[in-house]
Amino acid sequence: MMSDALQLAEEAWKIHSAFTHTPCLVSPSLPILYFGDLSAYQDSPVRIVSVGLNPSKVEFPDDALCRFPTVRRLAHAAASSLDQDSLHAYLGSLNDYFRTFPYSKWFDGAYADLLRGMGASFYGDRANTALHTDLCSPLATNPTWRDLDRTHRANLMSRGVPLWHELVEVLEPDLALIFVASAHLSLLQFQFLAPWETIYTVERENPYVVAGARVRLRSGKNTLLVFGRAAQLPFGTLSYAARHSLGEFLIGQTCE
Repeated sequence: MMSDALQLAEEAWKIHSAFTHTPCLVSPSLPILYFGDLSAYQDSPVRIVSVGLNPSKVEFPDDALCRFPTVRRLAHAAASSLDQDSLHAYLGSLNDYFRTFPYSKWFDGAYADLLRGMGASFYGDRANTALHTDLCSPLATNPTWRDLDRTHRANLMSRGVPLWHELVEVLEPDLALIFVASAHLSLLQFQFLAPWETIYTVERENPYVVAGARVRLRSGKNTLLVFGRAAQLPFGTLSYAARHSLGEFLIGQTCE
């Protein structure tokens, strides 16, 4: 998995270099291939990835590389200048993200209770260590994805979406938690074994419906894609207890 990750890291940097002079690219910044500990993820009994659109500009605050301190020297690096040692250091900084200075307000608010129900977390303190990935681009933008013009979004997706699919093929997750606007589901290019169907409903005045679809990766691995309506945060309209119960349900689906 590491050799494949290195190849994808190199591609992420090529994408970063290609958009260096694009006004919407946060600068200085790094491409973020994934968030979390790849080795701990690989060793997890159940492999779980969450899926967003692209990294937040908040990942690069005033001290832009404070979340990735071991690779500050790469902030303005071109892809062509990165050797294998640099790429290993880059992946190491991604693996250390949740042990360094994560954007915990978002990650914990968005996923902590759901992951707890699955015996998982991003922090390596549960049986399963999850990773976060981004479907549309590994690059942080300003303005945010929703406020980018269509041309910038299309250009970023032309490189970012294929990279994300290759990453999923390498990660071979059991579960992929996709909580984005439903329009983005059309970007998914897997072999679907069955169409999307409702797999879970949180009963309330305005029921919260969770859909699932199983896909087959190139390796033959079957992965359960899970989709729910996005709010300000994933599951933002669900109570903590409802998120935990949903997590317990979803972890059970990996045994089927």
